[in-house]
Amino acid sequence: MSRLFATAFYETRPMYFSAVDAKKAGYIDLPVHPLLVLGMAMSLGMEADSEQAIAHLGFRDLYLHRPIYPDMMLRTMTQVVDVAVKGDHHPGVVELRSAVVGDDRVPVIHYRRSMLVRRRPGDFDARPIGDEQVQFPDLTVRSWFPPAMESWPAAPDYNQGDVILHQSRRTVTDEHVTWASWLGSTHPAHFDQLYPGDEDTSGHGPEVHSSLVLAWAAGLAGRDTVQSAVAEIGYDDGHEAAPIRSGDTIAVLSKVLDRVAVEEGTEMAFRLVAIKNQTADEGWDQWGASIFDSELGKEEGRRVPNKVLEITRRVLFAPTPLEVVPGQARSLRVVPES
Repeated sequence: MSRLFATAFYETRPMYFSAVDAKKAGYIDLPVHPLLVLGMAMSLGMEADSEQAIAHLGFRDLYLHRPIYPDMMLRTMTQVVDVAVKGDHHPGVVELRSAVVGDDRVPVIHYRRSMLVRRRPGDFDARPIGDEQVQFPDLTVRSWFPPAMESWPAAPDYNQGDVILHQSRRTVTDEHVTWASWLGSTHPAHFDQLYPGDEDTSGHGPEVHSSLVLAWAAGLAGRDTVQSAVAEIGYDDGHEAAPIRSGDTIAVLSKVLDRVAVEEGTEMAFRLVAIKNQTADEGWDQWGASIFDSELGKEEGRRVPNKVLEITRRVLFAPTPLEVVPGQARSLRVVPES
């Protein structure tokens, strides 16, 4: 299933397809794609913590602690971090912290996410029964980077501030409903054509699972930015500005935020922006650099109406030199920082 996921979501890094290349990059076997694990982790707890949510608002502090391999047994745990009530007749915002651990209780992935949730009736008691508290593992451990790389390409030659307009796009079809089912989603918004949602989304059809939106955005940007990366470090400062449904076309823009030399190689951070039903070039020509400004807190009229996702991605590249292949072409347009 991991190879199928990697193929469907435009993953281009060889360690997800070739055991030989995975071992060259320091893995012990073919790793399971981390965004597939994220989707399954969200679904494992969905019935208990988010099945009644109106909308998923975004990820932050999403950190990948170690590789995941087939046949690993995973357990997820979730803690309510904050509840923001906006009035008697308005939905509130709930922030959750989740961790996924293996049988050894060593963390695999952890993340925070925010959701829009309807206010429950005043006489409804939704508190959990019992006094047992979930004991979270040590989430500061950073132990999963591959120990060695053999002849692996180094980081791409981008500078801080460069903007990449990715020319690859993806029109979403009803396949996303099948993927949501494979992930184990129980939220009706992902597969129920008649799900009421809210007044803005009712009757428009199933929405794409949040982890799948992220996977398509990361995949479309991947060939031009992280094809030579040996590991995902994580994602942060995510915000989902609008839903994606069947028939929508996703395009992606990336901005290089930083490039840092570390003991294991080079860390690079990219700000990803996904838009729908518009090419990356059209989005850049219309909005310019402001397309990377956060939609949170923007006044009406200044928002990018077709932006669906904004998030920061951090990856690790090997310290070995890049072997340039003559005649190699990439499907991108780079806009240097002005």
